[in-house]
Amino acid sequence: MRKSWSILLVFSIAALSLFAGCGGDDGGGSNTPTEPSFEPIEIPAGLQSAASSNSYAQLALSYLQLVNSFSSYSAYFNPPSKSLIPTKMAAAEDTVTWNYEGTSVTYASWSDEEAFYFEIYITNEVYENCRFILYMEAIDGSGGTYQLFSDCGETPVYTWNWGIISGEGDDIIQVQLLSDSYATQLQVYSDGSGSMSVHYGDLETQTEYIFSWETDGSGSYTYFDDDGDVISAGTWEA
Repeated sequence: MRKSWSILLVFSIAALSLFAGCGGDDGGGSNTPTEPSFEPIEIPAGLQSAASSNSYAQLALSYLQLVNSFSSYSAYFNPPSKSLIPTKMAAAEDTVTWNYEGTSVTYASWSDEEAFYFEIYITNEVYENCRFILYMEAIDGSGGTYQLFSDCGETPVYTWNWGIISGEGDDIIQVQLLSDSYATQLQVYSDGSGSMSVHYGDLETQTEYIFSWETDGSGSYTYFDDDGDVISAGTWEA
């Protein structure tokens, strides 16, 4: 958990540093994709308050914040306006490249009949045209995939899968966060209640924690060992 947070923190700082002073408007025409429908999960205020006095509420909050960490890279969906991009650096109709403090960023977007796609490549003194972000979203906004890459690797270090499940009178948002060491899956209802499972490896492996919470943020937890036996279980109050 600490290692995963450290990696994301480095990426977050890099992203924020890169775009400080790089504010943009709509970028003009097809160079700016539709704003992604994937948004951070709203965390009940009561759960956040409970985290100050209950270690399991704190753990649940930490995992929810980790699921929401993709929003640290939202600036990439707002490249500089064309007036800030040197003419010689502009590329194809749906691709834009610009420099900022020694880093070259290439931004590409395209679509087909089923989905919209978005990629970011970075070149600097360490990386040479390395893919950093790949985002895909269904045309109808019903779901998508957000992948984060590191060190020019072909395999993403983090993958967020999300979708909207239509229930009886209620739409459920389902989000999966996958990495090489753990996986989380959560479902959030329109009233703000939800549940989340945390796994040691992928979603098919042993469950480590199960959390659930109500609209007001009060909730419960179950902690399992490697054999699937319950180590502890309990609740917290908002």
